[in-house]
Amino acid sequence: MSSIIRDYIDLVESLELLIDKLDGELKSFVAIIEIASRWKIINEEKWLERFGAEVKQLHEKGHHLPRKALLDITEI
Repeated sequence: MSSIIRDYIDLVESLELLIDKLDGELKSFVAIIEIASRWKIINEEKWLERFGAEVKQLHEKGHHLPRKALLDITEI
């Protein structure tokens, strides 16, 4: 069991290093995904609705991700 926990910790640390190396819009987008992974929403439609709102807010702040990527992500 301890090797699984160690592997998980190593994975999280690697992801944190990767996120630190990202720039601009991609970094903001990855941050939204990380936050969304903690939501306790079971209903997929409600989750997508909230995620879509978060992405829209990011877009309104001037972070312009490709439109197709946004549509693919928020499409139900």
